[in-house]
Amino acid sequence: MTKYSTADQLLRPGEVGLFIFTEGANLTIGSDGSGSTGDWVVDPRRRVDWVIIYKRGSTPTHNELWMARCGNYEGPRSDRYGIGLRDAHRVGSK
Repeated sequence: MTKYSTADQLLRPGEVGLFIFTEGANLTIGSDGSGSTGDWVVDPRRRVDWVIIYKRGSTPTHNELWMARCGNYEGPRSDRYGIGLRDAHRVGSK
């Protein structure tokens, strides 16, 4: 897999990414690329091309990097929204 040294290497010029760092307790990604995240403080009116997820593993060598298209927002729950995912695919691991 490609080795990334900066976050902007994941996006094309003009694309907007929402970057999430998580241990994955509320992250689900199905084999069809659909899924959802936990609840985050986001503005659902803001245009996002990609959701980039850095999922921290139980050890420093079990981390995963995912990219997904932003699906529907769920909520709000207080001031937070769940983020629906579509076309999710793993782009890296360590």
